[in-house]
Amino acid sequence: MLILLFLAYSVFCYWVIVRDGAEVLVNWEWLPLFDLFAASLTARELKFSVCISWLVSLVFMLYTLFSGDA
Repeated sequence: MLILLFLAYSVFCYWVIVRDGAEVLVNWEWLPLFDLFAASLTARELKFSVCISWLVSLVFMLYTLFSGDA
């Protein structure tokens, strides 16, 4: 289950970082209601923060898989 969740999150991160997802998210009008921090970011900053969060989730997934807690 953990791997499937990570794969789904990876697809979302791919969309934001590589495709035009960051530009789409920056242009959403309701984003300030969801997260004030993300609403103040530019597309480039949003891509960077998603990349960092993907790396953190990768480390967490690998730790969980190899520690035997899964």
